[in-house]
Amino acid sequence: IGWKTPKTPARAARLLGVNFDITERKRAEAALRESESRFRQVTGAIDQVFWMTSVDKNQVLYISPAYERIWGRTCQSLYESPRTWLDAIHPEDRPRVREAATIQQATGGYDVDYRILRPDGAERWIHDRAFPIGDASGTVHRVAGIAEDITERRRLEAELLEVTEREQRKFGHDLHDGLGQRLTALEMVSHGLAEDLQ
Repeated sequence: IGWKTPKTPARAARLLGVNFDITERKRAEAALRESESRFRQVTGAIDQVFWMTSVDKNQVLYISPAYERIWGRTCQSLYESPRTWLDAIHPEDRPRVREAATIQQATGGYDVDYRILRPDGAERWIHDRAFPIGDASGTVHRVAGIAEDITERRRLEAELLEVTEREQRKFGHDLHDGLGQRLTALEMVSHGLAEDLQ
């Protein structure tokens, strides 16, 4: 079958334009797939949870695989029920985190530590930060964040604090006992000298 020349130049331009548009679209789709693949490789390799939500928190746009390891819940469960992230927060921390998320995430001031309860009953400490994402006009239309498991750091801080307090008590006890005995001895000597002088 041979190529038939279009009867008008406008029709020829439309036919070529459609072919060009499809080619460009295919290139753009391939570039987008490659970019998405690189993004998923990076977010899948980091220990922190990278997340992105709608401003109203009614939709999770992305959650990295580290969520499953740290929270002990599936990413799919969060996509299906975006509010379950709040349910996982320790009941004592939940009101504070809810308020901070509501007020501070869209303004860029959200930087909080809180505890979560995993389905297996384990408690984990989380350091969570959020960053508003705006469009060209400056309107915030998404919120992205990074949450990391700081349980080990909290444990080490508590252990260091305990050791420091124990050493301070020991130093105080040693100081009291040692200095107290020396002061008592000095007092006795000074009384003896005072008597000798009289």
